[in-house]
Amino acid sequence: MKKSSGFTLMEVVIVVIVIGILAWITVGTLKSQGLKNQQTCINNLNRISAALEQYYRDNNRSYPPDDQSLAVSLAAYNLPNDTFICPVDLAPGYGGTDSYIQFYAQRSRHDNPTSYRLGCPRHGNKAMNLFFAGAVDRSITKTVTDGANSVEPGDSVDALVFADGSTVTKADGGGSITLFQSFDRGGGTCYSVVKINPPADIIFDVPTEGSRLEMITPSGIAGVRGTRGVVLCSATETVVAVDEGTVNITNPEGKTNIRRAKWGGARVNAAPRPHTPSADEVSRAEAALGNAVGEACAGAVYGGLTVSEWVSQIESIIAANPTLNKGQIINEIIDQLLSPPTTNWGQLKNFLEANGVDVDDLLPDS
Repeated sequence: MKKSSGFTLMEVVIVVIVIGILAWITVGTLKSQGLKNQQTCINNLNRISAALEQYYRDNNRSYPPDDQSLAVSLAAYNLPNDTFICPVDLAPGYGGTDSYIQFYAQRSRHDNPTSYRLGCPRHGNKAMNLFFAGAVDRSITKTVTDGANSVEPGDSVDALVFADGSTVTKADGGGSITLFQSFDRGGGTCYSVVKINPPADIIFDVPTEGSRLEMITPSGIAGVRGTRGVVLCSATETVVAVDEGTVNITNPEGKTNIRRAKWGGARVNAAPRPHTPSADEVSRAEAALGNAVGEACAGAVYGGLTVSEWVSQIESIIAANPTLNKGQIINEIIDQLLSPPTTNWGQLKNFLEANGVDVDDLLPDS
């Protein structure tokens, strides 16, 4: 009888078991390497965070600029060279010296402790993110598209659509929008960070309550929640015009002008104090958004002046008296602008705040 040349059932079972063991070892090794890379990246971000605070103390309460390598800005603090390189980028062929500057947001001392500062989205569906208070988190990243195709962190496009329904769209200008990150905040909400590359007029909409969007411009950072409006961005100036909701603007030390406009029931909080936009800038914002300025900002009058006129005059007094504190500036406003009892400070303050002006933010620190 001719002997069979095929595999026996036992041999097939042994081969399947061996292949399974090898696959298990390979997957386990890859997973272990992935977790090791994440931890190394977290360690890097923690070291960079400490150096950023040292830089802040040594440089008149300002953080490094976002237009040069962090490895260069923080060279005085003697961090090892590989601190600035994500381990994912250490593969053969990577010739850079700073993995993180691409996703760095220059912050102001006025920023919220929970604000994104620096991140690394190179770890699959997780990003290692450093926040302003110094905490580093493994964040779950969310899918972002340009309306048709997937957009990856670092990509520059004309429009972004986020998983929570938020949108950022270029209305005009020759610039673009760069995606930093969009990560999960729970309950269907996202925290998304983008960079506006001027010149560009940008329409933004954050319809989901609890979601957060930050737009980085050459002038500063506009953080919005439940807000609809426009950003007019040039290389030297940013105008933030708000149709509804709230925008918090921070203008890092050494940055250029940032201006604000608002209408309807909108509110804009800014630090340091921004300038009032020009009529042309307001017109551009209206045209981009397709809305007329509402009476709350444009039509409301107290003592014969509109909101923007009062703000402009107060800002002029502050600019002319840079050494005066808050109380002294109020006295100057009363002396130069008010005529009691027809107009007085308490009524003016109430009028401005009812129309969306944060008076305490408008005035200098005490």
